[in-house]
Amino acid sequence: MKTARAGLTGLRPTDKVAKALLLDMKMTGNANFPTPSPTLAELLAGRGSLEVAIAEAMGGDHEKVFLRNKAEAELDKLIVRLAMYVSQVANGDAAIILSSGFELRKEGDPIGPLPAPSDLRGSTGELPGTTHLRWKPVHGAYYYQVYMSTTDPNDGASWVLVGMTSKASFDGTELEPATHVWYRVECLGAAGYVSSVSDPAKVFVAPKP
Repeated sequence: MKTARAGLTGLRPTDKVAKALLLDMKMTGNANFPTPSPTLAELLAGRGSLEVAIAEAMGGDHEKVFLRNKAEAELDKLIVRLAMYVSQVANGDAAIILSSGFELRKEGDPIGPLPAPSDLRGSTGELPGTTHLRWKPVHGAYYYQVYMSTTDPNDGASWVLVGMTSKASFDGTELEPATHVWYRVECLGAAGYVSSVSDPAKVFVAPKP
């Protein structure tokens, strides 16, 4: 089944700005996609934020570079969500996918249900209010969904989706410094397969200096 490829791996921040612009141009007025999710206005805002952050980080200031990385991650999340939307609407039609500006994902051997991500490890971030998370990549996973709990990890209602990524890593930002949070991850694959969630990982959020 044909699906859209987010195609973010290896792209520089400026390349991602250009990609977001192309997607906006291709999907604006495209009758195949009447209700994009995220909206094209959200994509425009994310692109604009990254453009500003790139310019401000040109001098190499560490805090400005961090903000650029954060803006880049936010645009990544929007593009991944949009690729999933396009794949769902196209329902395997390659022409519809290509009309969106996305490329086609290469098809390999059919992959069934996916295992939960394993070896989930969290560490304190470098700047106040941040964390870093990584896990073992799952073969056949297109994207990963990251959930966080700030209260009781045993309470199912406390888990909130905080990120989507095609990489086997995630950076938490704008968290309460010097607190503990819990993360867990699930992956999405072909034909709408969603894995069970990983074991949770407890992480200490970077404190203020």
